[in-house]
Amino acid sequence: MKKWQEIFTDDDRALLKTFSRDERQPFGKRPALIIVDVIKSFLGSKPKSALESVEEYRTSCGEAGWRALKHIKRLLSAFRDKKCPVVYTTLDPEATRYSWGPDKWSGPHEIMD
Repeated sequence: MKKWQEIFTDDDRALLKTFSRDERQPFGKRPALIIVDVIKSFLGSKPKSALESVEEYRTSCGEAGWRALKHIKRLLSAFRDKKCPVVYTTLDPEATRYSWGPDKWSGPHEIMD
C-alpha cells in the first residue's frame, strides 16, 4: 500500500480499486493546486467527531477534515515556495440565500493560515 493510501478507509480503498488503471497518467508541465471546500462549514471550528461537528455546521466532516488539513498545509507551502498557482474554491454568500447553503460562511484563509 502506498503511504498516501493509508489515510483511506477500507471503503475508500475499495472504491479507488474500481477506478484504478494499470497505466500512470503523466504529469503536466504547469502544476496548480486546487483547494476545495477547506472552510469552517466543512471542517467545523475545532476537531470533533463528525456527529458532534454537524451540530455546529451541518456540512462538516469533523476530525477527518482536520487530519487532512496538515497535509493540505504542507502541499500549500510547497506550492507557494515554488511560486506555483494556488486556487481556492469559495462560496457565494448571496447565492446561499437562495439554496441549501451553509448556515455560516468563512473564507479559506481563516482555516489555512
